[in-house]
Amino acid sequence: MDGRSGKNTTPGSHPIDPATYDLSVKNPNGGEAVTHRSPQAIMAEIAALDAESAAVLKRISALL
Repeated sequence: MDGRSGKNTTPGSHPIDPATYDLSVKNPNGGEAVTHRSPQAIMAEIAALDAESAAVLKRISALL
């Protein structure tokens, strides 16, 4: 017992109901599961975006 409040503060003083107490690891605030891409897929996307940017810059330069 807690000497100041008179309440029982001993851990495990009440039995845990396994039907209502869930100890599984999950984030209740988490969104969808994230699928991670491989580094090669990320690099391929970066290369494609760089090529697209280069083409746009070329067209802009031609207008100047």
